[in-house]
Amino acid sequence: MITLPSVSGGRLWEQNNRSDVVGSLFSSFNLNLTEQLGKTKVSPRMVITTNGITDFGTPVAFKEYLSNLYTIAGNYIFRAAGGNLETAFVKDAQTNSPGNSFSSDISDLEVFNNRLYAVGSGSASFWRLDTTTWTGLSSLSVSVNSKMLNFLKLNRLYIVTTNQQIISMDTGESFATSGSNSFLIKNKDLVITSLVQTSNLLWILTFNQQNGQGYVYSWDGATADTPTDIHPLDSRGALAGIVKDGVLYIIDMDGKLQYFNGQAFVLAPNGRLPIKQFKYLKNPNTLLNNRWIHPNGITLVDGRINILINNENYDLNKTIQESLPSGIWEYDVDMGWYHKNALTQYTIIGATINDYGQNRISRVGALANIKVPDIGSPIVGTLIAGADYFSDSTSSTVSAAWTNDSLDTIQKYGYFVTNKILSPRVQDAFGRTFLRIRKLLNSTDRVIVKARSQDIPALEPVTVTWTSSTSFTTTTDISAYSQGEEVEGTQGPGSGKCAVITSINNNSGTWVVTLDDTLGASNGTSKVRFQHWKWVGTLTNQSNTNPMFNITTSSGWIQIKVCMLFTGNNEFIDLNIEEVPNLNLANYGNYN
Repeated sequence: MITLPSVSGGRLWEQNNRSDVVGSLFSSFNLNLTEQLGKTKVSPRMVITTNGITDFGTPVAFKEYLSNLYTIAGNYIFRAAGGNLETAFVKDAQTNSPGNSFSSDISDLEVFNNRLYAVGSGSASFWRLDTTTWTGLSSLSVSVNSKMLNFLKLNRLYIVTTNQQIISMDTGESFATSGSNSFLIKNKDLVITSLVQTSNLLWILTFNQQNGQGYVYSWDGATADTPTDIHPLDSRGALAGIVKDGVLYIIDMDGKLQYFNGQAFVLAPNGRLPIKQFKYLKNPNTLLNNRWIHPNGITLVDGRINILINNENYDLNKTIQESLPSGIWEYDVDMGWYHKNALTQYTIIGATINDYGQNRISRVGALANIKVPDIGSPIVGTLIAGADYFSDSTSSTVSAAWTNDSLDTIQKYGYFVTNKILSPRVQDAFGRTFLRIRKLLNSTDRVIVKARSQDIPALEPVTVTWTSSTSFTTTTDISAYSQGEEVEGTQGPGSGKCAVITSINNNSGTWVVTLDDTLGASNGTSKVRFQHWKWVGTLTNQSNTNPMFNITTSSGWIQIKVCMLFTGNNEFIDLNIEEVPNLNLANYGNYN
């Protein structure tokens, strides 16, 4: 009997991300693994608070100031009155509001000296909000990104400007543009991506735009143009960083989480995102802040690092891989990186469910953890994220801000895929599989089990046109797939959920597919993924906490996929797989 999850005798998943046989978790989607250690839950939905309003672009910074929440989204400042994360943003219209003075590509926000500062673009590019009145202070020379940081040690505001220079401002709004309290990167191959502070140092993250080595500089914030130290990286550079427990962690261009051990940056345990070797994710070396992770796209949640990423590979066909969905990923030192939240098309007001999470998205912005006391909200979010998503199968995009349904009242969907479970005797018969779960809490809840024992690449993207809630057509050749195998939505309506093919027919080059379940879409177009997962069984019985399914497969290895459609606080505990030689599979049946 093989039991999963199990790491060193404990009931914890381990998503190694460097192997499909080491560890226990190959792929994750919308999973909550840390609320109750040893139990697997589906994360509450990320729901849209703001989208489709005039001039609203990619939100790239979130700051709370005087009980209001502010963001730069496109070319304007937007404000959510009251500071509640579920409140919709509106274009800021306070006294002397800066108007069309910003850019999602380069702008940033920072609270300093009890005021809110914003770096924009154009001739009037530096602004200060004092209570309810905006004032244009000066024109800064900003041409790439303008990341800002309030360095508490010196009580100065530091700003990245053109030519990879860092200038600073004191509480009297006097600038240091050269000499003390300024810093100029002398290596012109390097591009500053972010500023991060520890207790006594300001850290300058860079990447190399000429395919060379990247560096992280440490600086005391005062000595002109002189770093305290320069730390080479084993990649082209760092794209985002955060301090956890007093230690600087960075996300490098290769998708590795590294931390400073006092001497050098080293790989965190299980710190790699599941990015294919020799691949980069979207826009890795652009001079603008439209990369696969934004400098502000990293935060801490209960001491764990969370990042917002775009999963699109930086290649000609814009491919994605099965084990790396877009959205929010969380790092736990015991389990590594796992997928925590997808961004859905579900909106707070007047919403209907038409998806369960966008696997492909267009662009990512900021991510922040802002807890605001609010007893009157139906959502009570704690996370806020900004990104652009695809509204259908085309390149049409919508900019939006999301928060999480921390009250967990909206139907959600998630799944996990085990690593390859190797037969102890080279080749065995995998038969009965037992699950241990909490009793399903809702009549619409279900658990679906699937299995595979062959390595066959997925077919994705496949553009489909929905003809009903359970059927679609496509002109892509899907002759390699058959009844009982899987379709998963990846972009547009119907994304984020899997269904089983019940029929598939070719009508003169137009394939007609019928599914056993709704994905959320009933018309329009989407992108989907076809995979050779074989359906094993579905649990709908609310009384059964130990369902058994018969896999009936003889192989040297097997992978199990468990999909969970939940509402509320359902829990999966573990699965046990029976493997024996010469098992008479005909003697076993399913019961649920």
